Amino acid sequence: MNNLWRRFAVALEQYSECEDWPKLSSVDRKLATVLQQHGAKKPGDDKAYDQMVAAHHRAIERLAQHNQRLQQLMEQERSQRQGLRAYHQTELMNQREHSFYQ
Repeated sequence: MNNLWRRFAVALEQYSECEDWPKLSSVDRKLATVLQQHGAKKPGDDKAYDQMVAAHHRAIERLAQHNQRLQQLMEQERSQRQGLRAYHQTELMNQREHSFYQ
């Protein structure tokens, strides 16, 4: 089992660091299956298991950070779109006023 926990830890680190979310999700599902079959352990009972748990926590944190960055980018995009829309509306109003006075 130690080797299995180490392989999970390496995969969790590797895929979360390079932001390969589909592969990370696949590893997470496989890990869940193994944990259901073998049961979770108490912290400190198995060093390789503890390392895998720590890697899993880091992967979750990286995913949360990535999600936060995406939300910020989406908010910036919305804000820019609203600003452009307001600019175009102002331009249209200026064109109408200009053509009205001519």
